[in-house]
Amino acid sequence: MMRWERESPVSYFIFREIFNKEFNLHFHPPITDSCKKCDLFNVQIKTVHGARKQQLEFEQELHQRKAQSARDGLRSDTALAKRGEASVICFDLMKTLPTPVLTAGIVYYKRQLWTYCFNIHDMGTDNSFMFVWDETVASREVGSCLLYYIKHFVTSKSLIMYSDQCGGQNRNIKLSVLCNYITASPDLTVEKIDHKFLVSGHSYLPCDQDFGLIEKEKNFILVFIPKEWHLVIKKARKKNPFKVIEMTKSDFISTKVLESNITNRKISETKTKVEWLKIQWLRFIKESPYSIQYKYSNREEIHFDVIDISKRKSTLNENQLPLLYPTGNIINEKKRKILSYWKLFHPYTTIFIQILGHQLKHLVEIYLGQPMKTRISYKNPQLASTLVDENFKDLKEFSDLDDGKLKLLMRKGVFFYDYLDKIERLDETELPDIEHFYNKLNDTNIDETDYAHAQLIWQTFNIQTLDEYSDLYRFGNFTRSDTIIIRQKRINSESKVV
Repeated sequence: MMRWERESPVSYFIFREIFNKEFNLHFHPPITDSCKKCDLFNVQIKTVHGARKQQLEFEQELHQRKAQSARDGLRSDTALAKRGEASVICFDLMKTLPTPVLTAGIVYYKRQLWTYCFNIHDMGTDNSFMFVWDETVASREVGSCLLYYIKHFVTSKSLIMYSDQCGGQNRNIKLSVLCNYITASPDLTVEKIDHKFLVSGHSYLPCDQDFGLIEKEKNFILVFIPKEWHLVIKKARKKNPFKVIEMTKSDFISTKVLESNITNRKISETKTKVEWLKIQWLRFIKESPYSIQYKYSNREEIHFDVIDISKRKSTLNENQLPLLYPTGNIINEKKRKILSYWKLFHPYTTIFIQILGHQLKHLVEIYLGQPMKTRISYKNPQLASTLVDENFKDLKEFSDLDDGKLKLLMRKGVFFYDYLDKIERLDETELPDIEHFYNKLNDTNIDETDYAHAQLIWQTFNIQTLDEYSDLYRFGNFTRSDTIIIRQKRINSESKVV
């Protein structure tokens, strides 16, 4: 139309500027995550007539008003936070992140090790905190992350929290008793917590935007170990980057003590049944440590009903809560075996498998200092020989192994490359004879000393198969090259040479 009426139409940029600013309209992609209830209403309304159609249209409007009321509440509470009158946060748990990220199609059908990312978005400052851990540390634990955040970052007496309506994660008795514990604790400043839930299908939180940035960034960074997700998250937002907090087993607490100190009643003080799945607003206050105030609406004028959860002998628990996973979370043995399949796709995953098996764990931690994809290998023999003693000291600092085993790892090993002409050889339970170490590429064979070293490695580390020998051989190669790099970086740092 524009080209037909005008000889020189405006540019696409000018058209967008006018369209967006003067008409208050926006370009956006089609909505893919729509509300299930709204979609159902739309389908039913098109297929019925008369009074039934009017009834459905009324219910749809009521549903949409309820959703809009929750959105308006978030907007007004955000204004409170910007004025410093309360702390307002949104929180959500991102979909699990796989480790390592491999391109092989068969990986889709295999068990993977999951990394969890829990987001708390401060509505007053726009700061976004990402709590990250993998399943060797803990499973899905929302309450421990909230407690950590409140302990370290909340200084106001009033805290308002927004989340979606996920019952198993956010709207349950476990998180409720923890909120009562927080408001009653003399060590914390928060005296009132309002937990508000957005309507399902309309809960477009800032957390969703934060997760979208991470999803976009992960396409540009290779991930082979859980800690490399930290780099993905840190680089996902350029302006005001996400603040990554690594959760450890000492940060996850158990609420069993709190739950044993209350009665989970299903009837409120007004003698009505408590329908947890319909609750839109929970309130916890310092003066009532054994009461849960709730209502099925986000409107201020609606009164709260109360659940009395006290026992006859309930006592305030001011002690430190026990750890949920004192020794870390246990990985299923079947899953650990499946994870060993990954080494067929990338050599770095061999290191990761060692972590899962709790073998040479401290040794592997050398790799956790920086992403593996940025590592290089020094192939200067003179550099390697001059740094052997220093590297050994650095390596010993990270390992529980005795000096003999460490020195064996630091010595260059030998491998039977041409002998591996089929995958079944990895299941063999004995070291091949010396003639099988012949290298066709170089037309050389190893000597008796090298073969004796291979036999010593086999015996010292109690190797059972050639597959295990292969793992340890590659692991030793990575160890020698990276410890040289670490030592050289330390020397450069001390001499202030970039």
